[in-house]
Amino acid sequence: MPPYPPSHPTESNPSETKGPVMTTIMFMCTGNQCRSPIGEFTMRRLLAERGIQGIDVTSAGILRYPAHPIDPSAAALLKADGNDPQAIDDFRSTVLTREMSAAADLILCFERGQIGELLSQYPTARARTFLFDDAVNACRSMKLNGYFDADTTTDARIQRLIDDTPLIRPFLPKARETTDPHRQPQEVFERVHGEITRGLVTIIDALAV
Repeated sequence: MPPYPPSHPTESNPSETKGPVMTTIMFMCTGNQCRSPIGEFTMRRLLAERGIQGIDVTSAGILRYPAHPIDPSAAALLKADGNDPQAIDDFRSTVLTREMSAAADLILCFERGQIGELLSQYPTARARTFLFDDAVNACRSMKLNGYFDADTTTDARIQRLIDDTPLIRPFLPKARETTDPHRQPQEVFERVHGEITRGLVTIIDALAV
């Protein structure tokens, strides 16, 4: 976790008056209505349950249309998990911006087409952008093989993930896209929710310090 600034910042370094540096992980899907909010709320909950701080979790959609709430089926599953029901009710979708893309240390998408659309607008995000299942596979393999043993901060582990995944990807399982459950039966929402939750446990086990 990034270090906190001294309790008595000096005038010679005004930047020391700021709070702790946060690692930002962003989930991105098509409309920011189903998969990416599930990722955002679930990761926040899992981090809080483990007492892990210093990670800011956000989400956005690639489609540019007016703000809207989380899909009711996704919202019900998130509330059943114990997430703050008011925060879920208050949630409104966000369209991805250049600033959000630049601020994210790691961007997790659920379809290859979403990655293509993101990079067509913000090509500098290429190295930091992963298909969700690709990140899960890489984190599982890299943790199992000791890649993160010398990295003592989340930022360092994310950077290793970014740097080394291209080298090991030929040896990983083929990454799967995550089904869009929008307007699908409840069982599809439940399956997608379970896939994302299990994947996030793997990612947090590997990256969070």
